[in-house]
Amino acid sequence: MSTLYLATDQALVVLISSGTICQSELHLAERKARCVAVDPLRPELVYCGTFGGGVWRSRDAGRNWQPAGNGIAKSKVFSVAVSRSAREGGQRYEGGFIDHYVVSVLYPGGLTRSHQVILDIAVLAINAVIYAWIWRRSTHSGEVGSRTDKQRK
Repeated sequence: MSTLYLATDQALVVLISSGTICQSELHLAERKARCVAVDPLRPELVYCGTFGGGVWRSRDAGRNWQPAGNGIAKSKVFSVAVSRSAREGGQRYEGGFIDHYVVSVLYPGGLTRSHQVILDIAVLAINAVIYAWIWRRSTHSGEVGSRTDKQRK
């Protein structure tokens, strides 16, 4: 018997295949399923992330579902994964890779609108100085990195 899980906007589709017979079941209807993950060591344990409904868990291969995600503050879940290290006391976090690593670096917690404007002006000024230096160097000494005949002799 094989089971395939498909996350759709309307429901989580569970396709069960046994030999030549295949049946489908709809679960979490109207919950806007976005992602699904199956525990590779315990295939009866399945997680589904929804857009607005948080994380749901099935302990019986998708037949019954209950909310799971205690400690996850956001209800819009775009990715779920099952990790061996999380089961062994490792770190878990909500959101995906971009939310966890990139957004927190680009937009730290205490960043206000006035801080953003100051940082934007500083970055533009630094870029302007660098480009002006490169342009000046290339127009006053020929191409950047080239030598004249006198310098070669």
